[in-house]
Amino acid sequence: MRKLSLFVAAAMLATTAFWATMLTNPPKSEAAAVPAASELDLATADHCISFSMCQ
Repeated sequence: MRKLSLFVAAAMLATTAFWATMLTNPPKSEAAAVPAASELDLATADHCISFSMCQ
C-alpha cells in the first residue's frame, strides 16, 4: 500500500508541476502567420478553371 500511495503522490506532484508550467509559461508557437504562396496568388495558379475568379 505504501508503494501505491508514493506513486499517486509522485503522479500528483508531476501533474501539478506540468500544469503550473503550462499556465504560467506556455510554449510559443513558431508557425508562420502568413498563408502559403499558392494561397496568396490564386490568379496564376495552374489549377484555375473557367468559372473561377482567375483573370
